[in-house]
Amino acid sequence: MRFDLFWVLMGRTAYVFAPLYLIPFAYGMIVGDASTGFFPVLSILTFILGMVFGNMGRSHMRQLSVQEGMLFLLVVWFFLALLGMLPFHLAGLHLSPINTFFECISALTTTGLTALPEDLPPALLLWRGLMSWFGGLLFVVILVTVQPVVGGCFGVDFSVRQERLFSPLWNRMTRPMHEMTLLYITITIAAALLY
Repeated sequence: MRFDLFWVLMGRTAYVFAPLYLIPFAYGMIVGDASTGFFPVLSILTFILGMVFGNMGRSHMRQLSVQEGMLFLLVVWFFLALLGMLPFHLAGLHLSPINTFFECISALTTTGLTALPEDLPPALLLWRGLMSWFGGLLFVVILVTVQPVVGGCFGVDFSVRQERLFSPLWNRMTRPMHEMTLLYITITIAAALLY
């Protein structure tokens, strides 16, 4: 099994995650936080990583096997947590990798738990908030796209031995993904304006 569509999904996730690095960079420049110069570099590197993943899956058949879907559901959180913890280390904070990984998993899964001190630079606090926002968006998008493909309601009837391919998956995934993303962004903007 080649997992081509898995790599495409990972690449697209990296493409969407890459621009998020630019928001704390811009905010840091506005508030005078000079320790944010690494954010654009991380954005470019994450975008390149997305290209590499996309090329690894370029021969996908727009079909997602159950194994690919489950692998994506498992790996995407760890992948994003590894990308998310880089700013905390590059900022020169003396935090352990365990604490920053926990922080990123906590943010991406929107649990609200934190191991970070409250006196972090403003750009890093914004970064943690953005990871929570993105984690919420990713959860909603996965819930309406990948999860139904992998197996029923919340994966209750998932079987590792299922060899069935789901097609035409791509069209079924793309439309709800765009609709949910637009709705999520609209609600975010409305909440920000009302705040």
